[in-house]
Amino acid sequence: SPGTVEERIVQRAEKKLYLDQMVNRGSSSQAEAMEQVSTSEMLSMLKFGAQCCFASSEPPTDDQLDAIIDRSRKEGDRL
Repeated sequence: SPGTVEERIVQRAEKKLYLDQMVNRGSSSQAEAMEQVSTSEMLSMLKFGAQCCFASSEPPTDDQLDAIIDRSRKEGDRL
């Protein structure tokens, strides 16, 4: 009969699968594109990011640097 617990579980599972596909679509092609980035391009991206982070008139504090490093370690662990 409609509206049973099993039916609702299946509907939620289908919705989750759909959302998962929408969120993850294209991520494999982006990963492949990043693998094809040359060393000079990667270095250029890193320099650009560093310039943006440290463009302020005063250098970052040790606490700020620790926070950045900790965040990058956590993100690396998830990958």
